[in-house]
Amino acid sequence: MSRPMSRARKITATLAFLIVVGLILPPFINANRFRKRLATSASGALGRSVSIGDVQVRLLPRPGFDIKNFVVADDPAFSAEPLLRAPEVTAMLRITSLWRGKFEIARLNFKYPSLNLVRNANGAWNIEGLLRYTSSLRTAPTGRTRPESNPRFPYIEADSGRINFKILQEKKVYALADTDFALWLESENQWNMRLEGRPIRTDANLSDTGSVRMEGSMRRGETLEKSSLQMRMTLTNSQLGQFSTLLSGRDHGWRGNVGIAAIAEGTLEKLNIAADAKIVDFRRYDIASIEPLFLATHCTGALLKTAALNMQSRSASGPMLSNINCSSPIGAGKLALNGSISLAEKPDYDLALIAANIPVYSATSLLRRVKRNIPDDLLATGLLSGNFFFRSLGTGESTQSNPAFRDVLVSGAGRALNLRFASKSLASDLNVGTVSFGFDTIPSDQDAHAPVARLKTVNARKIKKPLTHLAATLEPALRIDPFIVSLGQEETVNCSASIGGHDYSLKAKGEGDIAAFTRAARTFG
Repeated sequence: MSRPMSRARKITATLAFLIVVGLILPPFINANRFRKRLATSASGALGRSVSIGDVQVRLLPRPGFDIKNFVVADDPAFSAEPLLRAPEVTAMLRITSLWRGKFEIARLNFKYPSLNLVRNANGAWNIEGLLRYTSSLRTAPTGRTRPESNPRFPYIEADSGRINFKILQEKKVYALADTDFALWLESENQWNMRLEGRPIRTDANLSDTGSVRMEGSMRRGETLEKSSLQMRMTLTNSQLGQFSTLLSGRDHGWRGNVGIAAIAEGTLEKLNIAADAKIVDFRRYDIASIEPLFLATHCTGALLKTAALNMQSRSASGPMLSNINCSSPIGAGKLALNGSISLAEKPDYDLALIAANIPVYSATSLLRRVKRNIPDDLLATGLLSGNFFFRSLGTGESTQSNPAFRDVLVSGAGRALNLRFASKSLASDLNVGTVSFGFDTIPSDQDAHAPVARLKTVNARKIKKPLTHLAATLEPALRIDPFIVSLGQEETVNCSASIGGHDYSLKAKGEGDIAAFTRAARTFG
């Protein structure tokens, strides 16, 4: 019994001695003599100039270096700011490499790094050059246990980082904060990555934008553009009001929980995307939720690195979402969105919205959540169909009075069949029958009370010439053609309406009970 106990004590004493040495010795080692060697090694691995501050040796829990102020310079063609800046970096060495007299980094951990992603006028990103350079290097997989002639790719991770976005020299307000990131070489030709962060706007105090998580892989191709990509992305726990502020800069007054899940496969030249988006408990901010309303859509499309929107008024090319096909089943009907959107700083788009046999009762359920004072027992029957087209003018011009409508042409028409409404607030069912409506693009300087029939209309699909001269003079208006409302057995009223960006008008003509008409008006808020 004495011999095993003696051996155990020796092992314990040896471990204790090594721990004491590992804790006491590093501060007395002048590690700054390795600074130039480490900076040169990092520069060679990244293809970018790298500078580092103070360096300290660490022996526990494994040998390595603690590096201060790690800075990776950007390509001067993109930005004078650093591509990456990290105040603290820990570089862990592979112990087996020390036995061979080499420094081989097993793990790089960045604390609180800041990454600047910059896009130039041609639509290229500064990170592409770094990826192209590192993908040309031949390294062994990260998890390979035995040393090879090629160094093994280190496991790279970042904690509590920030990703900023710039277009040319302008830093955008969008960023990813509290971001954790990991990158490693899974096999000879495949990199894997994982990222999780919180989307923010630097000009707004947002706390409930949710969490973005991405994970995927890239397989080495003949060129970076031909490398195969597979990515999965999710957005969870995002509040709709905060999400709308994130996208547009202001809260539009809508509430609900937003969720997005997307899969992307292809190459950097063409990335095929399939996504599902949902909003749970959609409603206006000042309307209490009666029962959760679930909105969902499934979309497919392709992200093209270089493409031109197929319109005669366009000449510029750049990244574009093409072949967009979004479908939302609603009862036995369907709502679909098709078209393309360029991803320029001032996007162009050519979209078509198709409504096919949508039950009107679904519209009334939505109405109760966007308009106050709608009776809970309001029931409706009928079907809604129509085709609507949205096309940007391509100028990016707008006015302070109505910027949302000054750079878009809206056209199309629809029809609601067999409309019938019932509620306790109505003396009898409200029979409407058929209602036709459409969108016109009208001169915005017309008299606000001018009849819609007098205003010139424009069909977005028939325009052939560039529309830059129209950007400040046109806006869309919803036109509701004359329809008949039955208020009783022999009481009918002829109605028509128009709704523009600034105002609306409603006309009613006929004979009937005023009380019945006011009850109908109150029923619809």
